[in-house]
Amino acid sequence: VSGVGSPLATNFMSPIPGSRDMLSDSGFQDNVFKTSTPISDNQIPFPQRLRDAQRRCSLRQLPDCFVIQLMRFSYNPYTRQTNKVHSPVSIPLSNLDLTEVMFDTITNREDLAAEDAVYKYDLYGLCCHLGGDSANYGHYISYCLHGDNKWYRFDDERVIEVDMEYELTTHEIRQNAYLLFYKKQGMSV
Repeated sequence: VSGVGSPLATNFMSPIPGSRDMLSDSGFQDNVFKTSTPISDNQIPFPQRLRDAQRRCSLRQLPDCFVIQLMRFSYNPYTRQTNKVHSPVSIPLSNLDLTEVMFDTITNREDLAAEDAVYKYDLYGLCCHLGGDSANYGHYISYCLHGDNKWYRFDDERVIEVDMEYELTTHEIRQNAYLLFYKKQGMSV
């Protein structure tokens, strides 16, 4: 996730899990801001045994806009090839709620919580990588929300108006979405 236009811009990357939906409404926080693989070198005491420590990403402040880059490619060191990951994802069009990844929510620190904080985001752009099973070739298309509140699909010189609610259910987007652009609710694009 990259913050856009924010001094707090930070990059987070999360692999796309095998075959389950990643960005379902309840699974977004668990997969993009999930706890990492156990850290075996740093065990913590637990009743009757030691347990591996885990990292978790939390945020103190949210940017007005952010970008999620889905890791659609994996590298095979034996074949020295980059393969495309076709796992389907469900992408929220609106009301993406980041409350659960906020530091003050996770730690129950009411003194850090802002009364007027907006933690909900709406999608305003999306890029897809089509064709092929490699990062070395393919074709990119994009979907953008225009100022007239209509969605458009951009495919080279061809631009058409689309129903984005429907488009987000298609295999083309679910298996090829690569970049997701979100803006805080109430912000204009």
